[in-house]
Amino acid sequence: MKKKIAVIGGDLRQIYLSNILADKYRVSIFGNEHKDLSSKVSRALSLKEAVRDSHIIVCPIPFSKDNEHIFVANSKEKILYKDLFSLITKDQRIFSGPYKNDVIEYAKENDIRLFDIVAAYEFAILNSVPTAEGVIGMMIENLGITLSGSKCLVLGYGRCGMAISDLAKKMNMDVYVASASNEELIMAEIKKYKTLKIEDKKLLLVDYLTREFLDESNFIINLERFNYVINTIPASLININLSKKLDNYIFIDIANIYEDDKNKFINARGIPGKYSPKTAGKIISDVIEKHMQETINLGKE
Repeated sequence: MKKKIAVIGGDLRQIYLSNILADKYRVSIFGNEHKDLSSKVSRALSLKEAVRDSHIIVCPIPFSKDNEHIFVANSKEKILYKDLFSLITKDQRIFSGPYKNDVIEYAKENDIRLFDIVAAYEFAILNSVPTAEGVIGMMIENLGITLSGSKCLVLGYGRCGMAISDLAKKMNMDVYVASASNEELIMAEIKKYKTLKIEDKKLLLVDYLTREFLDESNFIINLERFNYVINTIPASLININLSKKLDNYIFIDIANIYEDDKNKFINARGIPGKYSPKTAGKIISDVIEKHMQETINLGKE
């Protein structure tokens, strides 16, 4: 008999990964009622039914948006993560991420094994492209100005920061990269991006290769200079609250860190789920299969 996988909550990405996994495994889904679900996937009537006899439990990305409930986009179900954890046995493992510290601590206290898909090296590489394309889509949809010639600030120069910067540059945008990391700033300088050092919640304009301020009289840069600010850093390193409301400005946060009720702001965690859910679902399913084979030797009997 095929091994069983439970899929809990999520958006279209979880629908498509369920369809893919159902070609090899028994898949049961709960908390996601989208019509594109394959007939090979069974719809569980309860959380308990979905989890029962499952070898792994796949939850959404992000795991939770409010630190209490599992993220659900296509259902009226309200699923407390603690209710899920109460059903998990020591032989089962949850695949999701990222997890807030409270969730991680609660899991440790209750001997729940968590695998962070987002932290997997291959996920960071593969997911950066649909993330960058989704960000560009949000830029076009939400500000009403051309990208060409607009000023764009990318906070962080990891995998997603690189992909977003490169795509924005191809759109003829004036791209700046900001980071607190010396290594990231050097890499951005090599790619010919203008760089800003994040220090003491401020943005400092520097030529990082020479370690010199470009303009000693005005080296502190304000967010008001930019049309688009994209945060990829999973920590609050700058103050994003502006003194006034701007017409041609938007802050897009793909790391689920900031809030802003004065200017245009989008919490874009899980952005591939909106713009390229099929590709994102395939990426997630590939990561899950690789690591579940490595950790629990899951496969067909």
